[in-house]
Amino acid sequence: MLLALISAAPAADPWEQLSAAVAKAPAESEKDLEALVLDNPGFLAAHYDLGTLQIERDPAKAATHLEQASAAPNRQLAADASHNLAIARWKQGRLDDALIAAVRAAELNPEFAAFRDQVRKGVLVAKDLARIKAEEDAKKLKLPAATLPVASVGIPYEARITARGGAGSYAYTIAGATRLPKGIIFETDGRLHGTAQEAGAHQLTIEVKDAAGATAIGTVTLPILPPPEILSERLPEAIAEQPYRAKVRSSGLSQPRWESQGLPAGLAISTAPDGTGVISGTTDQLGNHRVDVRAVDGQRSAQRVLELLVSDSFAPDATELPQATAWAAYEHRVGVRGPAQEYHWKLVGPGGGLAIADDGTITGAPDKAGDLSIAVELSAADGRARSAEFTLPVNPPPVIEEGETITAVQGQPFERRLAATGGTRPFAWRQVEGTLPKGFRLDPDGALRGATAETGDFTVTVALSDHWQAGTQQALKLAVSPSENPPPEQTGSDDKDQAKDQAKDQQKDQQDQQQDQASKDPGDQGGKEPGKDQGDAGAQDDAAGGKDQKQDPAEPRPGDKGPEKADAKVGTDAKQPPDGTDPKRSATSKPGNDGSGDTGDQTLRQMQALDQAAGDRWLDQLPKEDRGALRGQLLRGAAPPRKQVKPW
Repeated sequence: MLLALISAAPAADPWEQLSAAVAKAPAESEKDLEALVLDNPGFLAAHYDLGTLQIERDPAKAATHLEQASAAPNRQLAADASHNLAIARWKQGRLDDALIAAVRAAELNPEFAAFRDQVRKGVLVAKDLARIKAEEDAKKLKLPAATLPVASVGIPYEARITARGGAGSYAYTIAGATRLPKGIIFETDGRLHGTAQEAGAHQLTIEVKDAAGATAIGTVTLPILPPPEILSERLPEAIAEQPYRAKVRSSGLSQPRWESQGLPAGLAISTAPDGTGVISGTTDQLGNHRVDVRAVDGQRSAQRVLELLVSDSFAPDATELPQATAWAAYEHRVGVRGPAQEYHWKLVGPGGGLAIADDGTITGAPDKAGDLSIAVELSAADGRARSAEFTLPVNPPPVIEEGETITAVQGQPFERRLAATGGTRPFAWRQVEGTLPKGFRLDPDGALRGATAETGDFTVTVALSDHWQAGTQQALKLAVSPSENPPPEQTGSDDKDQAKDQAKDQQKDQQDQQQDQASKDPGDQGGKEPGKDQGDAGAQDDAAGGKDQKQDPAEPRPGDKGPEKADAKVGTDAKQPPDGTDPKRSATSKPGNDGSGDTGDQTLRQMQALDQAAGDRWLDQLPKEDRGALRGQLLRGAAPPRKQVKPW
């Protein structure tokens, strides 16, 4: 019986739920509205109220709901939603989308034409200010961070450092404690030349001065490769008619191309993506083969003769093991080339801190740096056994090589890769103590990047760990010197302050325009509410259907009083946008409806920042040939800017 009563109970009326939700405090109201649109995805009035409530706190989320509401069949609801969508898009910084929404609002409701014009004017001014700022920035003297072309030890080199902007006639000098690589000369015209004698990635801090006396400092990286060399000393044994694969390593070459002569039939050499040579294939030609391998990259090359033994037995799949770090835990499993059967390993000599398990897993921690030889015995299930020897390159523990103070300039882009030696790559960097200048960061690849408005001396402790988790730390000193043109402090309210300043400057000129502007304000149209329009649209049907007739919750219900309460709650503490229109309105409160003389006066004062006089003043600064066309667009209206369409 109880079940029957429950099932017979009518479902909650969405409009009553909407009225109850908007009557609550903002936080509770938002929670209830989210639940309401979740249960009734097509209830567009609820989407409108929820989006309007979220404009200040989360304009992106607000835009999602308002965009849905802007597609409402009811013309007034769609217009109101488009109006508020324009404000949400403006707050997101999506100015073109804001203008598109404002234009649609005016198309649906001509009362929003003034609002559309304010948005159009704001977009035009904002874009022009952005263009002017970009042009000013482009004119400033800069020395961008860059990586110079790669040099090689023993090979003549020449490159040029180039500044941008400023007054030209640049003069370059080495800044701070920068030390040039041995064999490289730096000229005042920015030219680097000579024959490098030491390899490494060298960070050079350069200062440039232009004809007007302006200066800029930048950091460039000069990578110098060691002399070209084939590092591999021998090739692992190949087993007849078994797949073979071996790597050949080089140094001092950049992405070399590999060639070979003397490989047995069935084997060939190719270049791997990491620049190593790979010998692979299958051969049945037993015996010792002398293989001449050559690596070439442009003008440089390296060559070496290696021996390759092809046997009908079995053998380890490699003779050189992956690199290790001294005193760091190491683990690697070696395999076997040969017939499919069971194999067993054992160590037959000193392991240098390492041991090998029966299955070929090598573990332990190398007790010194250098090339470690590991002698082993490999036995097969068929009774045969053979000896083998591995070479394990052991790197010293990592050390951070940053003893000098790192210098940067206030407001200028900065990038510098920290130097380290030893260890087994890849490295992972992190900051463990201290504070970097605001705007700077240390990335995991070991590069300091960013730009800062702060100046002074900073000390931070950084740490790195290598592939085997061997780690080290070091305190870095960073000095940021003042710029001749320091960046403005960011207050987070620049646009608002600018609008207020414009309003103060123009207040006197606008006294004679206020009355006319107030009469054009979309809020002063007699207090007509969308709820009443909606009521008129459905009044006849309501009368015909009777008092209990239900209407689709996606459409406003005639005569409903709930949304009127929403006007009292939704947006009571709204921040005003630059266009001067209150973004916080309920589904039944038309955007711009003042409701009182005080609110109308406040709206009018806020519109002063981007009013007709502001537009005229800005236009008067333009060349005469541009002034007329742009003034016509502002006053008569123009098509909204679309993506991939050149703005005004």
